[in-house]
Amino acid sequence: MNADGAKENTIKTGSGKSPTFDRDATESLSLLTDGDIQALSVHDYITYLRTISSSPRAQALVMSHINVIADRFITDTKTTESDEENTEAEKINSLTPRAFYFIRNQPVPPKMIESLATYVLTDDYVFPSEGMIGILDLIDRNNQKRGEKPANVHQLYHQRILKGLLKPDAIDTEAKLSIRFTWPLLTGIRELLVDALTQAPTDDVIRRVYPLFANYRLGLEPMRQFLRDFADHHKDFEPRLAHIENVLGFDQAPSIQSLASTYKAIEDDFITYEPNTELLPDEVKLITKTFPPGATILDEGFGPGARHMNALQNSGIHVKGIDVVPSNVQRAQADNPSLDIAVGDWHALDFPDGSLDGIYCLGRSICHNTTADDWMITLREMRRVLGSDTGGTPTTKVILDIPELNSGSYRKESEKFAQIARKAGIHEFETGTIHDSADNLHFLDRYVPTSRVFQIMAKVCGFDAKIVGKKQYGSDKAVNVYWELTPNGQPMSYQQYMELYGRDLTTTPTVTIDLSKMENSPYYIFQKK
Repeated sequence: MNADGAKENTIKTGSGKSPTFDRDATESLSLLTDGDIQALSVHDYITYLRTISSSPRAQALVMSHINVIADRFITDTKTTESDEENTEAEKINSLTPRAFYFIRNQPVPPKMIESLATYVLTDDYVFPSEGMIGILDLIDRNNQKRGEKPANVHQLYHQRILKGLLKPDAIDTEAKLSIRFTWPLLTGIRELLVDALTQAPTDDVIRRVYPLFANYRLGLEPMRQFLRDFADHHKDFEPRLAHIENVLGFDQAPSIQSLASTYKAIEDDFITYEPNTELLPDEVKLITKTFPPGATILDEGFGPGARHMNALQNSGIHVKGIDVVPSNVQRAQADNPSLDIAVGDWHALDFPDGSLDGIYCLGRSICHNTTADDWMITLREMRRVLGSDTGGTPTTKVILDIPELNSGSYRKESEKFAQIARKAGIHEFETGTIHDSADNLHFLDRYVPTSRVFQIMAKVCGFDAKIVGKKQYGSDKAVNVYWELTPNGQPMSYQQYMELYGRDLTTTPTVTIDLSKMENSPYYIFQKK
């Protein structure tokens, strides 16, 4: 004990001195030279690492001796035949990355970083992941600060983990731990996924690799969406993805079907699709009741028949329309050249802020958003383009419809998808994901959130949401729920959302609520290419 009663630790130094220090008073640590630290016994060096990692001056202390800490990591984590020495090596392997954590945003000598990285990628380094990940994270951050591409060491690590994933009998323990817990956030987790699925030598390897990424890193729906986006930009991957979907049981189609190709194929049948024609009269009444003559409103996803826009032509309401499917626009324009329509993306509306008086999105179209992220991107874009009166009180509204998840075929399809996912070994999927078809030939993914989840989505995106009607339709007695959204304040920040709702919007394993696409945010991890 010192004079103030604080517990002391004693370190023997190479100079023969034995300075004392406690975990709060770290002045004595600054007296140690590189030579002193290098001369510490392994036992005392472990004490040193623990002490600096708990010090308020940890960053300065680590930076002062970064080279010797790196050197000792390389020399002290080599295993021997001694169990005691191996236990000490494990401790240093665990403690050194903690020390590196304090300097993760500081510029460090590139040669030192490269020597560490080279070591952890050799057979001499036998500990799984933890020390390696701390070092790779340090490399990532330093390269970003210098505006450099990731060091070649990342590709070497990528290949090392890929090799472990592709073992024919079982996934290597290091690869499994790396994907589940410690793969650096700043490196290519999705690129690794694509390589693993592309190079998987057998269907059994696909069945092992796919759930690992879905359950522990990406979540099923974001992962499937990413793979489809990747296939859309890399046509040589399309046949492989179709095979993967077949193997896992999600889709038995021989090729990948896009939204555009599906709607082109079912165009004529969809124009006369009975559920839509059955619901149309009540939906037109709801629109004219909500929006007064003279209002400028937007139809999002009007479809090949543009049925609502045609029915509203004499209402006095000025209706513009967008649809992401080019063939829908072409067909609707050919049938009625007077329509004010264009190809457009509801994730990036081509309208100025506050330029519209209202929006409707009907025909369950919004359910083509397959993740909570995409739902909220759509809602926030709606909020952006809606105006308000001169007093600042919003007078604009959104009308949209969502099928009741526990009714009709939606309940059956949701349960069916859940069973397929579980059979494939996947437990991280959204309740309400379905894979269905209007003609039993062309299938697409959709996501139908529960009422509570949708209300949270709306609130996060700056809306109050209330149900204004329900309508049973079709032979399977499905129920369509009509929602009215009224602007109420600005969309929430990521921090506000987390404080209020936590993980309520997603069952995926990491927080992938994509607020960074709506504001500058460091929290969105899995950027699209």
